[in-house]
This record gives sequence, C-alpha cells and structure tokens, in this order.
Amino acid sequence: MEALESHSLNRWYGPSTPKKGAQFETEFGRFMGAKSDESFNIAPNGIEKKITSRTKAIMVVHLYGCPADMDGIVAVARKHNVRVLEDAPQSVGAQYRGRRMGSIGDIGIYSFQISKTITAGEGGAVVTNDPLLFERATRFHDLGMLRLGHQQEGFYAHL
Repeated sequence: MEALESHSLNRWYGPSTPKKGAQFETEFGRFMGAKSDESFNIAPNGIEKKITSRTKAIMVVHLYGCPADMDGIVAVARKHNVRVLEDAPQSVGAQYRGRRMGSIGDIGIYSFQISKTITAGEGGAVVTNDPLLFERATRFHDLGMLRLGHQQEGFYAHL
C-alpha cells in the first residue's frame, strides 16, 4: 500500500521519492543471486561467456545517458573479432571518458522516434569512422546506390 499511496511506483518519477521500485529490484536481485548496477548496461564479463562462432556484433545500449563500460566491451570485441554497435538515441551528447556515446564502437545508431532525446517523430542517424560501414549504411538507405558526395570512385554506383 505504501507504493500505491506514494503515487511513485516507477523507479524514475513520481511526486514523492520513488524508492519502492528500487528497493524491490535490489531485494529481487539478491533473492535471485544476481548483481545489477545502476547503469542497466551490458557488462564485459557477461559478454565473453555468450560469444560463439556465430556472434557477429555486440550491441551496447546506452540508456538515459548512462554509458556502458566501453573500454572493457571494446577489448572483448577485439579479442573475439566482433563489431561493436552502440545504440545511443537516449544518450545524445552524453560522454564516456571524453568521447560521445555512439562514437566509440564500430558504428553508432540513433533513433529519432518520439520518445528519444532528439525527435523527428521517426527516422534516425548512423555514425561511423569506418568507410566500409559508412558505404554499406548509405547503400542500404538509398536503394543500393551511392549519390554524389558519398562515393569513393567519383561516379553514381549501384550494388
């Protein structure tokens, strides 16, 4: 009844200090024998156990401006020769050790859906420093073509 009467059921908001949700999470985690931290992000030590020969990428979700441990995650990815995809639409502008989230892994993705930091109703953006990934993303977006200003060869090219 305390939680209902507080009108603050969610861990993030409400008219009073939202503590019952966070208290439940802590106690439930303890009961289940699990550790969870406040970032809600994937942890490097948990990733390595899950990598198989079929693993192509690690997808990191930076939620609400809380960065994942990118040093550890990138190290695991490089060790196993897999890509790192950063999903960072709710962390636009947030940083990890002086670098913007979404610019640390191989490719960063940003949705502009209505509940994201920057919204256009729908749509999104992709950022990368990898020319091959940039070309593939551009071609995927534009019917397999590279338009003026995006092609390497200086011509209008199809896949």
